Amino acid sequence: MTKLAGFCIGMLFLFPAFAQAETWKIAVIEDWPPYASRQLGDQSLGIMTLRKALKRIGVQAKIEYYPWNRARYIAKTDDSYVGYYCAWPEEVVTGFFASVAIFRSPIGLISATENRLERGRWSTLKRLRFVMVKNYTYPIVFQNLAFKAQVSDDLALMKFVASGRAEVGVIDKQVFDYLANLHPDLKKTLTLHVSPAVNKPLVIAFRETDENRIRADLLAESGWDPVGVSPQTLN
Repeated sequence: MTKLAGFCIGMLFLFPAFAQAETWKIAVIEDWPPYASRQLGDQSLGIMTLRKALKRIGVQAKIEYYPWNRARYIAKTDDSYVGYYCAWPEEVVTGFFASVAIFRSPIGLISATENRLERGRWSTLKRLRFVMVKNYTYPIVFQNLAFKAQVSDDLALMKFVASGRAEVGVIDKQVFDYLANLHPDLKKTLTLHVSPAVNKPLVIAFRETDENRIRADLLAESGWDPVGVSPQTLN
């Protein structure tokens, strides 16, 4: 008997509700393509990956899309939700805990093409004017940067840098590539600089309950690993 099989049998005795296939209701950010988007629906990379991960444990996902702040609020106040998604670990707030990594988020920096950044020189970067999305909680290395402007979303961030109102923007590589393909004018004027050291997991933020701890353990025991998962392997 495998470790996962033994774990599952133990859960059936402790919590009979797990004897039937579960559906997890999850509050999801509605406007972060290509990871999660009301418009893209199940073609969103993060949603395809989530469903693929949950399939390993016989679980289905009921996805409810909301603005990011609303998604986190409703997951906290409505017990029918197991949590919210897609979150960087820094976005898992008090009263929630992080699942294993569902996907990976390579976070980089963009600048105007004529103002290429000097790779790896954080001492220099800290003196530049940065722009970030106001509703995101960025990894700590970016939180400590000075001269931060805030905008409503990633497209506004790209336009902010392209116009020269900021020298550097912080953005996920997949998000940048997706938006740049939709806006060729921005693609021509911006350059993406990706640091492999800032490759963050995307997780489910589970509401802190005993049953959710069991759900998270079941997912972890499934052996799901996002390494090697890419847009190409999902399609």
